[in-house]
Amino acid sequence: MPHTHSHSQPDLAYARNTLTALVEYLRTQPSRNDALVIASIGELQVRINAAESLQQRAGTSATAAIEARLAAVEAARLGSELQRRLTGNDLPHQPAGEPEPLLFEQQRKLGDHYLNAVAIS
Repeated sequence: MPHTHSHSQPDLAYARNTLTALVEYLRTQPSRNDALVIASIGELQVRINAAESLQQRAGTSATAAIEARLAAVEAARLGSELQRRLTGNDLPHQPAGEPEPLLFEQQRKLGDHYLNAVAIS
């Protein structure tokens, strides 16, 4: 699984673009002072930062690559959800993402690794 971390790029780029679009939009809205809106933007930034950090070490192991991929997917999902919830619109390009069964399989492998010390190949 040496190139799995490269698959996180589209989702991470989507999350970053969503954050930028949200900030630009919200700066023109009265809701920019709402505590929940502010916290939502902060949460998205934290998820993006976490995915970027994990991506930096994704080439070191299959485990790190899966962690980076899942973090990027979660950042993109949160970005998409916030875009819809806070603006009522979607961005034109959704993240590529993987089908749910493939993501679940990656989560299962990661959990099996940490819980049962099963090597990830």
